[in-house]
Amino acid sequence: MSKVLLISPFGKQVKEREDHPMGLLYIGSYLQKYNHTVNICDMTLESEDVIAKIRSFQPDYVGIQVMTTERFVVFDLCKKIKSISPDILIILGGSHVLTTSREILENYYSYVDIIVRGYGEEPMAKIVDGIKLDDIHGISYFDDNKRYHENPINSNLDYDSLPIADYTLFNLNKYRLYVGDKLSLPLFTSLGCPFKCVFCAAGSMSQTVRFFQFHTIKKTIELIKELGFNAITIQDDTFGMNKEIAVKIMEKIKKMGMLCKIKTRLNLLDKDFLEFLKGHNCLGFHFGIESASPKVRKIIGKKINLDKAVEIAKISNRLKFDSYAFYMIGNPGENRNDALLTISFSKKLRKLGIKDSYATGVYVFPGTKLERIARSEGVLPDNFNWTSPYQEQRNLLLDYSPFVPIYESMELKIEDIYELKCELLSSGLFYEKVRHNVASLLSQKIRINVKRTWLFKYMEIWILKK
Repeated sequence: MSKVLLISPFGKQVKEREDHPMGLLYIGSYLQKYNHTVNICDMTLESEDVIAKIRSFQPDYVGIQVMTTERFVVFDLCKKIKSISPDILIILGGSHVLTTSREILENYYSYVDIIVRGYGEEPMAKIVDGIKLDDIHGISYFDDNKRYHENPINSNLDYDSLPIADYTLFNLNKYRLYVGDKLSLPLFTSLGCPFKCVFCAAGSMSQTVRFFQFHTIKKTIELIKELGFNAITIQDDTFGMNKEIAVKIMEKIKKMGMLCKIKTRLNLLDKDFLEFLKGHNCLGFHFGIESASPKVRKIIGKKINLDKAVEIAKISNRLKFDSYAFYMIGNPGENRNDALLTISFSKKLRKLGIKDSYATGVYVFPGTKLERIARSEGVLPDNFNWTSPYQEQRNLLLDYSPFVPIYESMELKIEDIYELKCELLSSGLFYEKVRHNVASLLSQKIRINVKRTWLFKYMEIWILKK
């Protein structure tokens, strides 16, 4: 049997984090089913250098999750791995590679062997088992004659064949995901998203929602309890789409004496479902509004009703849920008045007890409709690609990675979005936020000129690269 090292390169190094790299967990658990030895390396939490880990573990295969924000870290890591162990087979996966596989292989052929597009459990197992590459769905690669192959994705994954996630592949002491005051573990009860929001790459993975069998979910909940966790964070984007399964899950959670929180869609919530959730140990829910402007919601494909959002907020407040609504500023077609409409609406829901979480600035991700819009509008230059060096220091104003483009329209540039972001901050946080951003920009050798007064309504910012 083979040894496989799965690497999550996401983010800067920290002592602990909330998010678990669940995609790697499911792949690792699937590989263990076939008796392969698996080790997961979360680079954000590892004190040991990943190259040192490779030397000590000596894997036959290395699988790396590629996020758009960390793509250059991944490409550099592939070079380092091949330089010390040229015989290791390097396999890339994740949302970034779904539509960029050819570009990556053309530029990094010497360092990247295979790319897995879509869900990786089955393709990874077949690669590690030595199945002929021509016979493996969902992979891209160059053959020995440097001919590019892109095998079609298998849309009929047998979910019943997926094993229960082995959370012990993680160093669980390093993760701090809370439900109320209790540590929780994440759980997916379904995969895929049927919606087509222009900014999101999730629909590119699969627009068919596939639900895990309840007996698998049931055993996973029991395992989480056995591991000493009394709470679960359900990670589905559309929890409640299948009410029958959702009811069984919540009944099981209550029976086990556990707590939970969920993510869902506004159109899946109603009075009866919220009262059921509250009665079955659900402490809160998250849902997306994105924009209060009908014009912007139509452009981005967000089909929701704001009157219903107010109704749900009132019910949530009565039931004392700890709930959040997500908003975005900087979408296509948005101007300052649209953004102010969103800010005003978020304040309205806030008075009804719904906390708000803002994305001030919208990343352009590969394979999204927003990427096509950005290219057609010249936001992305004609020669832009996802493997050439890219760095936009102005992104640091929004606390965003400088390595991923942010969508900018003629009416809302990054500086305009930052002005709006400042308006969202309470006066108590205002100076601290400005100080933090100025420090970040200075560390990147960028000069920022901020008009410092507490009496003006808007903030004037000019960024000049040296």
